[in-house]
Amino acid sequence: ISIKEYACRCCGQLPPAFACEPCMEKLREFFADFKAVREARGKPITISCGYRCPAHNAEVGGEKLSAHMFGLGLDCDFKDAAEVDEFVAVVNKVRPDLRMGVYKTGGKSFVHIDAAYLINPKAAHEWRKGARW
Repeated sequence: ISIKEYACRCCGQLPPAFACEPCMEKLREFFADFKAVREARGKPITISCGYRCPAHNAEVGGEKLSAHMFGLGLDCDFKDAAEVDEFVAVVNKVRPDLRMGVYKTGGKSFVHIDAAYLINPKAAHEWRKGARW
């Protein structure tokens, strides 16, 4: 993951976790998971959203405690529903523990993946391995 595709779109900031070694370990794990998915797919994956600062998260109407705000969420854009389905199959095969939200309606074709289950304490029951929506 490059800094350009991961940093907050509104201000270019990186998550505060970059200043904390135990937190960085969680980010490294998430980045390794994404790298494995990207390599298994064998095609470029456009990241439309990585880290979100609190102001940007509020601006886009994100959940109050979004995985993006912890630096552990990515939105991956695709040209159509078929590409979304292909990506979902790769994630399910290569990294099924990643949480995943699939969006293929209303002109949107993207998949949200995250590792919110690495955040402690858990903010919600939904922040568990392998959650789908």
